[in-house]
Amino acid sequence: MKKLLAVFLAISLILILKGSVEAQAIKADANHDGKVDSADYSLWLSNFNKSNLTAGDFNSDAKIDGIDYTIWLAEYGMVAPTSPPSPTAAPIGTYIRPFNPNSIWNKPINESNQSIAANSSQMIALLASESDNQTTAPFVVSGTGESWSVPVYFADSNTPRKNVCGLQDNGSLIKCTFGLMPVDNNFYASWDGGGAGADHKIAIIDTTNNHGWSAWSFKTANLTYQGQHVDYTANYAAYGWTDLSQVGDGITMHDGGAWGGRANGLSYFGGLIWPEEIAAGQINHALALSISGSAVSKNTYWWPSRSGDGYSSNPNALPYGARLQLDPTFDITTLPTGPARIVAKALQDYGAWLVDTGGSVGFYAREFMGSEGTSLDTTAWKNVGVSSSYFLRNLIPWSKFRILTQASSSNFYLNP
Repeated sequence: MKKLLAVFLAISLILILKGSVEAQAIKADANHDGKVDSADYSLWLSNFNKSNLTAGDFNSDAKIDGIDYTIWLAEYGMVAPTSPPSPTAAPIGTYIRPFNPNSIWNKPINESNQSIAANSSQMIALLASESDNQTTAPFVVSGTGESWSVPVYFADSNTPRKNVCGLQDNGSLIKCTFGLMPVDNNFYASWDGGGAGADHKIAIIDTTNNHGWSAWSFKTANLTYQGQHVDYTANYAAYGWTDLSQVGDGITMHDGGAWGGRANGLSYFGGLIWPEEIAAGQINHALALSISGSAVSKNTYWWPSRSGDGYSSNPNALPYGARLQLDPTFDITTLPTGPARIVAKALQDYGAWLVDTGGSVGFYAREFMGSEGTSLDTTAWKNVGVSSSYFLRNLIPWSKFRILTQASSSNFYLNP
């Protein structure tokens, strides 16, 4: 071991003498301070020969070894690209759209080179048959009047950074991060009625570095992993962070299990509706769609999804990554309320990506938890004219919707 480290350090000295390297995307920034330096080496060294940690695992193979050292060595002196002003730097309660304008969430359909899928009508027919109403879409906007969406919290430099691990069914811990995820005592995960089926979702915006953390089945813990205390667990390591700045693509996840919480692997921030958008009169991004698992394909999923958990073998079942659009010719002025018209307009211009399954057909909006963490506070939604999660329910015929062709990554912005 000593000889190995001596060789490593000798090679390091050679590289250090070469000077710093131009800014580009970096992997070996173990402490996420925007540069690759000796501090990152120290983290790699302290975790050397360990597994299921992220600090030092620069190639994400669940082990920290000499390969990770070579990555650090090659990147020594590099600095991360400077991000434009952060969309999370605004005061708490002020919404600014995350991600790059040409990301999957923010690029309008008419600029995305997607046409109507050949079997769109059959896919819509199956979707309708597996919903509560086969004639009009029974949409629910979760989080506005009932649970099953996700609460969002803002963290700053004073927010404690906690130790988090993934929890498997057998009780073992995997994919741990230590001292990275900002969690305060009053950051409550979604309650969802508190039953055994509760999702316990949480989303946290770290305003110090533009990171948006997402976690599913996020619960307090009192465990130990490789000698370190574990504060929280997320089932199957379904947690991590995404870059919310204008250089973020709304797809790429980092740290933890590099999993965003949604069943298709993306973060909770993509497609989330905020009350500030309703107050402003427009939603200028795609929505996140959830449907019954019986209408979701178990055989395939489309980019930008990273996985799928549907259970339909019907050839017209929707794959995760399908994009639903409301016919642009539909007259949204016929809808009875402003919030309904605003959401419908977003469905015409940006559509909705299929990201998850649930007990109803609908979209996700920001939840606000009560002070005790076991109820919703719907005041922010009532203040913008939304008094129920059903303000779009059974208003638009299914025949006015279509499914678009599979998206191509070449038509959207991706992280450099």
